[in-house]
Amino acid sequence: MQCTEYCRERMLEVNGASFPSGMGNAKDWYNKSLPDPFRKIGRIKEKSVACFTGGPTGLGHVMFIESVDGNSFTFSEANCSIHVDGEEYSADSMSAYIKSHGSNMTFKGCIYVDLDENHEID
Repeated sequence: MQCTEYCRERMLEVNGASFPSGMGNAKDWYNKSLPDPFRKIGRIKEKSVACFTGGPTGLGHVMFIESVDGNSFTFSEANCSIHVDGEEYSADSMSAYIKSHGSNMTFKGCIYVDLDENHEID
């Protein structure tokens, strides 16, 4: 399973919101114009998709942030050579996560669902 497919399914499962079609490669996700109820933030956020450029193939990577505790976080991902698809893992910081992958990934930010009362989710 590709990382993008995994995060699309996980976002729907956890937040009840589906990403629009045509998101492209993982490296493109954070720069896409997204409809309500999606928002972007330049830091890690619980129940969001973390977006990266770079990586071994240059196509970027996305992972799902399950929970956050200070700078540390629990995440799940797919199509990663060091983790099993869909399993939960923890990292002490985003820089520690990137270093563990041994690649030139750059964290761009997270895409999350705004569960504010003004945004309804189908």
